[in-house]
Amino acid sequence: MHRPSWCVNLSRKVFGSRTHMSTEQQMEAQVAQLEKRATNAERQLQALKGKVDEGAGAASSSGQLEARLRELLKLMCEDRDECEAIRAQRDELKEENARLRAQVLKGEYRIKHLLRTIDEIEKGGVSA
Repeated sequence: MHRPSWCVNLSRKVFGSRTHMSTEQQMEAQVAQLEKRATNAERQLQALKGKVDEGAGAASSSGQLEARLRELLKLMCEDRDECEAIRAQRDELKEENARLRAQVLKGEYRIKHLLRTIDEIEKGGVSA
């Protein structure tokens, strides 16, 4: 609670008795204390009112939020489908690329041996 000031303590020592507050001072102290409590109560009420208002606002906007979430879910599903289609196309292209590389290697091998054979024919080393 409220501690007496050093002046009050000094006066107790000097006069050997307690100094009493006047009735008016006591009432002012009580009023100040009540005002302080009222201010705290008002702050708490404002905080509670804010929480209630947020809850009411959330309830009224929950329909909008739900609609937005459904829209986002739909977009996500569409994106997922598109992603799967792109993956399938990528896999097909990888397979085609592997086939084409194999064909190129076969062609290079044939060309190499054909050129070697042509060189040997030109040198006259191989009879037909």
